[in-house]
Amino acid sequence: MIANTVKGSASKTVRTEGLSDAKNKKARIAIRQEARNLILAAIFFAALIILSLSQGNLFLDKILIVSCIVFGLLLLKAKFSNSPNLK
Repeated sequence: MIANTVKGSASKTVRTEGLSDAKNKKARIAIRQEARNLILAAIFFAALIILSLSQGNLFLDKILIVSCIVFGLLLLKAKFSNSPNLK
């Protein structure tokens, strides 16, 4: 949150909200959504690893490879997104 500080007459510091607070709020919401997507992808990825190790099935191994690619793409999207807070 960006706030300007103004010295008052009784040496109180008053915080005034800037116009960019709406942009900061939208950026925080976007960061939360991106983090939520990455956490869900990591949980799904871990579940697929556990399933493929326990089953020994080739079909699950193929799904695991695809999920690795998708998870990697999600990480790249988070890394190179326009939000400077994710870099």
